[in-house]
Amino acid sequence: MSAQAPQPEPLNQEQEELLAWLKTMKFKRARFGGVSEEDVWKKISELNRRYDACLRAERERYDALLESRGIKGRPNA
Repeated sequence: MSAQAPQPEPLNQEQEELLAWLKTMKFKRARFGGVSEEDVWKKISELNRRYDACLRAERERYDALLESRGIKGRPNA
């Protein structure tokens, strides 16, 4: 029996949505075993989109924390 590491709490709504999506994600089966390559690429694309949303939300949170402490965030922000 393998022990799983405790899951960290999501930091924002985007991370909660990503975790929920990952828990329910399933791949379409191919006719002759395995999974559909096209479906895998679609899932990878969706994962990338969701991960980017998480990163953007976390960056906004980080910038807000910096600003609340009087520190300038990104130079081009």
